[in-house]
Amino acid sequence: MFLISKLMFDAVYRQKYVTIENYHSDNHYETFYYFRLGAKDKDGRPDASEYASVTVPKNGLVRVWSLETFRFSERVWGLFGGPSDIAKKGLQLLHGPSIDPTFSGSLELALANATSQDVEIKVGENIGKLHLFDVSDSLIEGHRFLDETKRRERQDAAVEIERKVKEGIAALWNR
Repeated sequence: MFLISKLMFDAVYRQKYVTIENYHSDNHYETFYYFRLGAKDKDGRPDASEYASVTVPKNGLVRVWSLETFRFSERVWGLFGGPSDIAKKGLQLLHGPSIDPTFSGSLELALANATSQDVEIKVGENIGKLHLFDVSDSLIEGHRFLDETKRRERQDAAVEIERKVKEGIAALWNR
């Protein structure tokens, strides 16, 4: 497993293994990509209707989605991080620890407000960062493990058949 740098992303991964709709090149740094606020929650679904900001109520929580839509191949895995700009506002990005290979969609997240005042965040503002990793060596190792497991299963089955044949011959011989 290794980190996909911006150079590698532009040269290889962007064409084959990772798609980011609404990609903004200024948000892509050498080792991570800043993703942006794109939609707020409305009855359990993303609402990207015309609004300029989302208000996170004091000591409250708001469910949000990323502006970007991500599509990962089986060889790409993502790891979340929170930008310090969000923390400076008293907000915390709530998310799972990672994005699995073959993920497709906008990131579904939450913003928590730890302050005693409402905090406004603008649509398009950076709310998190994503580190991208190539896990293809893990896939190769996984296939090797599976191949070895299958080989052992076949070997165990052959030993069991041989044992049964010997028992059968012995039973016939001892008649």
